[in-house]
Amino acid sequence: MQSIAAYLTTAALALPPVLLSPALLAQDHGQEGVQNDKAEPAVTGPDHWYADYDVALAKAKSEKKALLVDFTGSDWCGGCIRLHDEVFKHEAFSKPASEKFVFCALDFPNSPEAKAKVPNPVRNQELNERFKIEVFPTILVMDHDETVLGRSGYREGGPEKYAAHLDELLTKGRQALVDVKVLTEAFDKGDRKIEVLEQAATKLGDMERETPGVEKMADLVRRAVNLDATRYAALRKTAVKSLLKTGQGDDKTATLGKSMDPKNVDGILELAVLTSFQGIQSLEGVTTALEALEPLLPLKIHDSQVGQFMFVNAAMWCGSPRILNDKERGAPFAKKALEIGVDDNPQLKKMLEDMAASQKSDSGGNEKNP
Repeated sequence: MQSIAAYLTTAALALPPVLLSPALLAQDHGQEGVQNDKAEPAVTGPDHWYADYDVALAKAKSEKKALLVDFTGSDWCGGCIRLHDEVFKHEAFSKPASEKFVFCALDFPNSPEAKAKVPNPVRNQELNERFKIEVFPTILVMDHDETVLGRSGYREGGPEKYAAHLDELLTKGRQALVDVKVLTEAFDKGDRKIEVLEQAATKLGDMERETPGVEKMADLVRRAVNLDATRYAALRKTAVKSLLKTGQGDDKTATLGKSMDPKNVDGILELAVLTSFQGIQSLEGVTTALEALEPLLPLKIHDSQVGQFMFVNAAMWCGSPRILNDKERGAPFAKKALEIGVDDNPQLKKMLEDMAASQKSDSGGNEKNP
């Protein structure tokens, strides 16, 4: 799990990005967007990495191996450079990983020199859009039929741990597809439908947003939401929570979740609020997300990662001169983020502490809510 950066690294939570633009992210905390012309390219050589996706895919098919695809910015992306230096260039990673994977690095560099080494930039961009790559680095674990079995990014721990992590993604991804097939076939047979829906809702809750088969599992689980509200209350609650957790819920699901758990006793309200943070592209979207988040300020947060994601972003939006420029409004969000915990990032902690201190008090000494 990645630590939180100033605007929170979305890949760490497998959540959709909520920043208004990558350029804004680079400007505000000067990390992933910083030019680094001295960095080594992410491709270590033809014996280990292919720069052409179609060549790598053909080799994976011929050897019946999985495909490891690294979407990288080799001369500007800080996380990409660290991943290469700390993991990919080491034999302690390449030796065990190459037993199961064919390696492919699709580079999106800035410098003319690095761009000249990219064999097919147009094809790379097509793949970038096809697989919905939103942050760099993004690592795809794929079967040789191009089924995406898992996603990752930069992780601390070194080459051995990263190799084990990718192996786990591969195993879990394949098992998830088996689970979806088995439960879907069992439901279609017509017997023990409620039991199948209970299993599906639980399985979905254990999945991530990018787990293969998550959409098909969600299609099955949505049937549980339409069951009788009195007789199947527990199943419906599990189904709604699982749909929201995996990003498969819509506005109707979020509204239902808020009504089921208005005090966030079961952690459903926080997941319903999270839907307001998806796909934000405007100041209006930011405002809507902040308004949805405010009722959570006095409540217990069950998933600290989700809480960090929402409250850190809310505080930073309020503090950014290019977005809301309202530190006083951001103070309660900053305090909540500190309460949840950001000790692994001293720089972020200091920023939040400064913002929290900007909250004014009324004449009686009581703090005002925004």
